[in-house]
Amino acid sequence: MDQHLTLQYIPGSSFLHRLDTRCTIPALCASSMGIVHMSPAGLGIFSVILAGLVALLGRWKGTFPGIVKGWIPFLLLVFAVQSFSLEPAPRPIAWLPATRESLGLAALSSWRLALLIAYASLFAMVTSPRQLEKAMTRLLARLPFIPARRVGMMVSLTLRFLPLLLLQAREVGLAFRCRLGGRRKNPLARMRLHAVPILRKSLVRADEVSYALAARGYRDDLPLEAEPIPGSQLALLLAWIGITVMTVWMA
Repeated sequence: MDQHLTLQYIPGSSFLHRLDTRCTIPALCASSMGIVHMSPAGLGIFSVILAGLVALLGRWKGTFPGIVKGWIPFLLLVFAVQSFSLEPAPRPIAWLPATRESLGLAALSSWRLALLIAYASLFAMVTSPRQLEKAMTRLLARLPFIPARRVGMMVSLTLRFLPLLLLQAREVGLAFRCRLGGRRKNPLARMRLHAVPILRKSLVRADEVSYALAARGYRDDLPLEAEPIPGSQLALLLAWIGITVMTVWMA
């Protein structure tokens, strides 16, 4: 599989790969909630921390920029939409419908969104779907009226199928261009020729996965084997939450 697909797990033995997923999930939730409320100074701190975490990936650190660069068009679109303003205020460029204030707010929002995407991509890059399933099952096992194992399996399959869906879309697009489909002028016809093969491939793969689960005797009522979380990793989780709270308090 292409190593530059978004939200794809890349096997490795780095420090981040060895972290307990039961600790990284709360850490990701805490940082995501904190980034939404951080000031520019806090966002700067978390940007530096992100660079340090990427450096811990070892030989895979060069792969991370290729994974997140696919989000650049989306971030530029968000920036353009949020910077649009018709208020009677000074404009950096006379013909551009954007004020200094709207450009600043758009840049800040895009920065927040870029950090959220980057941390989520880093989490997916170092967390295998199997580890995610086990962690979600153990975290939800204590909550009543929630099928913990089923929810864990659904989250794991979602994380696994998103990069596969992107890979299928890339394959269909390449086949479409090889067959000179780009010469079609009707946008609806081009969309149909893209969507139908992707949908068919997705349904076929879903059937294969369901048959594989049934062949391996998947059941929701199997007992859970919960191992204790190492104290060192709990300390790292508490330290991360503390750093997040401090940066939010700086706002």
